[in-house]
Amino acid sequence: MQPMDGSKRTKAAILAALFTVVVGISACYKIAPHSSLPPLPAPLSSSEFEGIELDAHGLLTDIYGDNAVGTHDDGELWLTNIRTGEARQITDDGRYKWGAVLSATHVAWVARGEEIQLPGDGGSKNTTNVFVMDLFTGERRRITDVPANRNHLRISGSRLVWQDNRNELQERKERYDIYAYDLSEDREIPIAVAAGHQKEPDIHGDIVVWSDNRNSPRIGTRAEGCHNLPDRHCDIYSYNLATGEEKLLAQTGTNNGLPSIHGNLVVWQQYLETGSSLIVLLDMSSGERRDVGSGGRSNTRPLVSSTHVVWAVKEPCDVGGLPRLLGNKSATGAFAYRLDNGEVHSLSNYVEASALLHDNMAVITEGCQIPSRRYAVFLD
Repeated sequence: MQPMDGSKRTKAAILAALFTVVVGISACYKIAPHSSLPPLPAPLSSSEFEGIELDAHGLLTDIYGDNAVGTHDDGELWLTNIRTGEARQITDDGRYKWGAVLSATHVAWVARGEEIQLPGDGGSKNTTNVFVMDLFTGERRRITDVPANRNHLRISGSRLVWQDNRNELQERKERYDIYAYDLSEDREIPIAVAAGHQKEPDIHGDIVVWSDNRNSPRIGTRAEGCHNLPDRHCDIYSYNLATGEEKLLAQTGTNNGLPSIHGNLVVWQQYLETGSSLIVLLDMSSGERRDVGSGGRSNTRPLVSSTHVVWAVKEPCDVGGLPRLLGNKSATGAFAYRLDNGEVHSLSNYVEASALLHDNMAVITEGCQIPSRRYAVFLD
C-alpha cells in the first residue's frame, strides 16, 4: 500500500474531524425517553376534531372568543372572525405594530418609540411603547411613557403585563423586569423588579407568572441569559395582584421558561440535560405537578385553558446545516393534552407549526417564516 501524500492526509483529517463533530452533535441532541410522558400520537385525522381553514390577514398573534388579531404585511392590525371569515382592518396610522393581544373589549400592541444614546461609545438603543384600543369606541391611547424596550405583551380582562428594561436601559445587556397596567384604574403596577432577568410574563385574573434568573449563579457572566439551554438557571414565579404576594413556583437548577396560566393551572417548558425539554403542568391549588409532553430542543409556547394544554415541537425547516440534518422531525408538530383524561392528540405534524389557544379552540399555523396554512381546531 502506497503512503498517502500530504493533500490526501489533509482531506482524511478533515473528513475524520467532520465525522467526529456530527457524532458529537448527534449525541448532544439525542432525546432521552421519559417514561412518565404520554405516548406520541398519530397525526390528526379529519374526523377527530371539527376544524375550519382560515384565510386570515398576516401573522396571527392572539385569539379571544371567535376573534383573532394579526399584523398584516404593512404593519397594520386586522381582526378576523374565525367562524365567519369576516375580517376588518382596525388600525391605519402607518406605524408597524407587533405582539398584538386581544380581550373581549380591547386590543393592545407594541410599537417602536424613540432611539436613545448609551453612555460613552455604547451606541444607541431603540425603545418601544404599549398602545391600547377600545374595540367598541375605537379610542386608542399610549399607556407607557418611560423610555424602555418592551415586549412579550399579554392581557387578561382589563389588565396588561409585559417585560420592560427601563431599569437597565443604559446597559449593553438586555435585562428585563415585569410591569402590569390596570386599564380600569388607569395605573401601572411594578410586578417583578429584581436582579437579573425577569421575562416572558403571562396573566390570568389576579395572577401573573414569569421566568426569572435572579437566583442563577451565572448572573454577571456571559452565560447568564435565559436561553433554551439547560444550564441557564431560570425559575418560575407568580405574583398575586390582589394580595401583593410573590411565590416561587418552580426551581430545578435548570432553565424553565415560557409559562402560561389559566385559573390555578400553570404550564411551562423545562429544558433537560439531554438537549430536549418537558412541558410541565402545575396545579397551584393542590401543588400537583405532572409532565404532559416533550417540547423538543427549540422554544415552544405551551398554553393552558380550563380543559387543555397545547404546545408545538419545532425543527428548523428553512435553514440548512447540521441541526436540520440531525433533528428529530418525526416528533414535530402541534399537540393538545386533555386535562380530564391525560390523552394527547396531534393537531399538526408540520415541522415548524405554532399554536394559539383560547377556551376549547386552538388556531394552528404552519409555515417557515411566512404562514402557508392556518386552521382552527375545536377541541371539544
